[in-house]
Amino acid sequence: MPTPFIGGGALIGAIAAGGKGPLIGFAGDVRSALARLPRREATGCTMPTAWETRKEIPVNMSSLLSSSRRWLLRVVIACLLTSISVGQSVMPNLSGAWHLDPGRTTALHQPASATLTIEQAGTQLRYGYFENGIQKYRGELITDGKERERYKTRVDRVYYRARWVKGELVIVTRGFQDAMGTQSYSYTDRWAVTSDGNTLTHTLSDRKVVVFVR
Repeated sequence: MPTPFIGGGALIGAIAAGGKGPLIGFAGDVRSALARLPRREATGCTMPTAWETRKEIPVNMSSLLSSSRRWLLRVVIACLLTSISVGQSVMPNLSGAWHLDPGRTTALHQPASATLTIEQAGTQLRYGYFENGIQKYRGELITDGKERERYKTRVDRVYYRARWVKGELVIVTRGFQDAMGTQSYSYTDRWAVTSDGNTLTHTLSDRKVVVFVR
């Protein structure tokens, strides 16, 4: 007499019999019951279990921290470069007619009247200077910071570099007064307009000023 077994063998036997078999069977019937179960053909589309799909990915914490520091450093550098660029690219519009203010001008040469006209478009600046109604100078500047030739004669060669620095137009001029270039000079001019746009101050290399108003 086989040993009675309550559990999986009897349940499988019942399922194999279409649910009509006894729930109490014998251990010896387990193999035969399994053999009678219908076989399921593989469809080729099986769903993997969570354990089969999970992969362990090693995490290097020091590498993560190093990457975070590098990212933060790049952000800080980008912010600094942006602020420097913005500070240097502030470009007030100087266009218009400016009249000499003798009371605030400290430069030695002071005509009875003088007018400076400026036409500004982007980095291009055209100007004309008149004394007592007579034009004395006219010219053009490119304010992109590159050195350019201002004029050239048989014995003179003059170059300038103009750029905006924190809202001021800074012009550095270099000159050579002989063919060999042994006699040279340089000076720096600064042009600044007030926040209300009504006063234009030209500061010379010797710190004296020429003041114009609209």
